[in-house]
Amino acid sequence: MKRYAVLAVLLPACGIDGGGGLDGDALDAAHDAGARDASVRVEDAAAPDADREADPITEAINALRAERRLPRVPWSPELTRVAELHVLDLEAHFAAFGPECNGHSWSDDGPWSGCCYTDDHAEAECMWHKPAELSAYPDFGFEIMVRGGGAALDAQDAMTLWLGSPPHLAVILSEPPWDDEPWQALGGALSPNFGAAWFGKVPDPSSP
Repeated sequence: MKRYAVLAVLLPACGIDGGGGLDGDALDAAHDAGARDASVRVEDAAAPDADREADPITEAINALRAERRLPRVPWSPELTRVAELHVLDLEAHFAAFGPECNGHSWSDDGPWSGCCYTDDHAEAECMWHKPAELSAYPDFGFEIMVRGGGAALDAQDAMTLWLGSPPHLAVILSEPPWDDEPWQALGGALSPNFGAAWFGKVPDPSSP
């Protein structure tokens, strides 16, 4: 049986708690499958590829938006790179984080600023600034995250969970409080235990 945990997102001056607490079974699975003593390097993520059309998370999100008669969000190679690096970092280091640190956390073992992201969003800037630290994307990034347990996570698993979480569905469908500016960029990534989608409010100059 697959078990999941959803994690929160944050907009400046407007926090949304999507349930960042640790689920015991999912945490055990992460300890079993994700506890590796390994450094994550920027080159571990695929280089931005303008010939690539999208990633599975972006395709699934845009399929749902199309069903709801919403415009597609352009795929961002740069935000995809950030997402790929984050799920790699979580696979390698999540088990070593303290119980107060949710899946928006980053280790200190990479070319980025590490942080323990807690449910009070005290480290929100750690999220917002990751695109600037790790990519050529020219603005803040906003992340929704899912943590799986059991069988390997896929895009449909992530979407099923996000569909059941009103705060995360609001991000995906540009509903209040996320309706002030349309999403202009989107990139996602999957690993065996984690899925991430990164949204941005300005276009990615490298988008196909």
